Amino acid sequence: MTVIDDRGRLFGRINLIDASAAVLLFVLIPVAYGAYLLFRTPQAKLTSITPDKLYHGPNQRIEIHGLNLRPYMRVTFGGSQGVTFSINSTTSAQVEVPELPPGVYPVALYDYKQEVDRLPQGLTILSVAPVPSMEIEVSGSFKGLNETSAREFRPGVKLVNGNISAEVLRVGTTAPSLFRLAAGSSVLSIPVTGQVELPAALRVRCFTEVAGDSLVRCMVPGPQHPAPVAPDSMLALPASQGWVNFQIATVALSSTPAVVTVRALFPAAPEIAEMVKVGDIDADAVAYSSAARARVASINGVRSGAAVDVTLKVPAALGPTGWLYNSQLLKAGLPFRFETAGYVINGQVISVVLPPSDQAR
Repeated sequence: MTVIDDRGRLFGRINLIDASAAVLLFVLIPVAYGAYLLFRTPQAKLTSITPDKLYHGPNQRIEIHGLNLRPYMRVTFGGSQGVTFSINSTTSAQVEVPELPPGVYPVALYDYKQEVDRLPQGLTILSVAPVPSMEIEVSGSFKGLNETSAREFRPGVKLVNGNISAEVLRVGTTAPSLFRLAAGSSVLSIPVTGQVELPAALRVRCFTEVAGDSLVRCMVPGPQHPAPVAPDSMLALPASQGWVNFQIATVALSSTPAVVTVRALFPAAPEIAEMVKVGDIDADAVAYSSAARARVASINGVRSGAAVDVTLKVPAALGPTGWLYNSQLLKAGLPFRFETAGYVINGQVISVVLPPSDQAR
């Protein structure tokens, strides 16, 4: 018997064409599989995160570790997406964590819309250790009121809801409502039609917190998030009508400040220089229990008609890097701002006379 008969069959049983196709298929399958392994996108995987425990707070980062990480991936923490995803290599990336309440969160890795891997208990947010709270006096105004609701706020009224606590100390008369809004480096006053505001002084209870910039602030709890005790900060306070907004204008420190003598040179047009008088008081400053403000003690003269030389008495607090007034560091060569109802001047500190040591204490 011949190998291929007259009907084209191999050994009389297998058609030659079928045999060739079978051999070709037998060769192509491993070739195709090898090409798939060579050119396919490898599966990404999470192995760990560092650190896996953070204290509650904003502006925090973690580093994720894994395999086959790629740009344009994203990470979620229990459904809250990471703010950024900055890849270092195929095995690590930096992720900015959204501000999360205390708890344990699964960490999931996504490639576009598809979840590719997760660590079920990847990140733990710890509660910040309790810090003894303090009471601080602030002045400002209740916003978004009408004439009827404004009558609720009288001296002695306490606004309390859980750990949120404030007491009305003094009130003024109602006026058309204005919100102070930050826009870049400027602060804009926006009128609100149909609403009034009520100037008031409050005593609020706050707790200290270390922010992401390492500065310590006193925070007032709120229904959604705490707010810092600082000028232009908006507090949400409980009232019989529901939650009301109170925008802080000044903050009163609990002790009488030390007084620093500052000599400063303020470049100003002649007509503005003529407005500066002995006894002028800074209107845009942090208040103290003694109602102290920076004031003009003497005018030393006008230089070349374009800059006024002024000596100021400035209430200040001693910080880690020196004496501070309204967030301005009082050192020769640094800028200084002075504002009244009639003018604003920006200048430079020439010299500083520090308070006596017994006053500084």
